[in-house]
Amino acid sequence: MLTIAEMEQLRNELGIRYAIIAEETGLPVSTLQKVLSGKTRSPRPEVLFKLRQFFAGYGYGLIFDTKGRYIGPYVENDPSVRDTPAPYYGTEVIEDTPVVYEEWPHEKRTDRLYTVEDLESFPEDFHVELIDGELYYLSAARTVHQEIQMVISAAFYNFIQANHGTCKVYPAGFGVQLDEDNYTEVLPDITVCCEPEKITEKGLIGAPHLVVEILSPSNWKKDAILKFKKYVGAGVREYWIVDPKKRTVQVFRKGSETCCGFYTFEDPVPVGIWDGKLTVRLADHQL
Repeated sequence: MLTIAEMEQLRNELGIRYAIIAEETGLPVSTLQKVLSGKTRSPRPEVLFKLRQFFAGYGYGLIFDTKGRYIGPYVENDPSVRDTPAPYYGTEVIEDTPVVYEEWPHEKRTDRLYTVEDLESFPEDFHVELIDGELYYLSAARTVHQEIQMVISAAFYNFIQANHGTCKVYPAGFGVQLDEDNYTEVLPDITVCCEPEKITEKGLIGAPHLVVEILSPSNWKKDAILKFKKYVGAGVREYWIVDPKKRTVQVFRKGSETCCGFYTFEDPVPVGIWDGKLTVRLADHQL
């Protein structure tokens, strides 16, 4: 969860005035100044709770370094992460061959917006996902990627069965129409949905409760930034980003005082949607 120093850094970078935090939390400005400046060495638990609730609204946009230290918020108009990294002047050409991007951000090559119906017309071995009308290749999963996916999926499934739960777990290849429209269908590595009415024969329409993405060298920007934004906007409650190379797990939880967490494979990672009653420690499985 966020430390006091990280909350103060976030406040400064976003330009949030103490008066705004006071209005939202009900805490006196003088208390906020003392706590966030570090003058108060041991803030009361209820004060920390209210502060973390406030900053939870920014939780999905927090960026951490490889050691779990807070770097700063994701800024949508930051030119280093913009959707289109090069000038694009448009074209009226509608291509017969689908335009598919290998990475994000990318240089845009067409005006055409693809739909879920277009996906259904492609060959079965044409592995792509659809985000805001654009197609992206899905690279073949490496061995460690598949092992991590199996371990986490099994842990979720076994917990649900043992507790007679109604949630469903779906591995990679399960289509999720996040925006409930025809322009986005992502294929998370693991999807957990606890609302049966959202599940159809073809996949899920709407926001699942929990999503896990396992990074690979070719997709990390897309999963960590672009899909991150999509999951947040759609209302996904919990998002895990697993990095096999760095052996880390970043967890983002929406609307909670524990909005985000940074773990290594050696740490037990609590599942927020089940109030931490289940933890997953990847190192227990020789990962």
